[in-house]
Amino acid sequence: MYKKMLVPIDGSLRSEVVVRHAAGTAKALGCSVRLLTVVALTKKNGQKNGSNVNDANDEAASLAWVETEIEQAEGYLRPVAERLNEQGLNPEMEVRFGNPGEEILKAASEYGSDIIA
Repeated sequence: MYKKMLVPIDGSLRSEVVVRHAAGTAKALGCSVRLLTVVALTKKNGQKNGSNVNDANDEAASLAWVETEIEQAEGYLRPVAERLNEQGLNPEMEVRFGNPGEEILKAASEYGSDIIA
């Protein structure tokens, strides 16, 4: 039936509810779980629409921003994954950048998800 569950979460209270329900469902069905969070790109962070990096300072600032966002996203996912580990699940974690809806669908396709929580 279901073998791979994608659990997109964003730090909201709704995400916490989703994680609880997803854990129970995954355990009942014997699914593997992948936790996903997507960092939305906006004009404010200078990453939208393929904006050009004009010089080394802009490139360094962009790289620093990406590294910071990855660290923060992983810092959010890690304790969620640890809670699921305590319940006998061994979730994978993934951080993506872009439009959340589009990235969730891409991740589901690439992971081969049978179900999205």
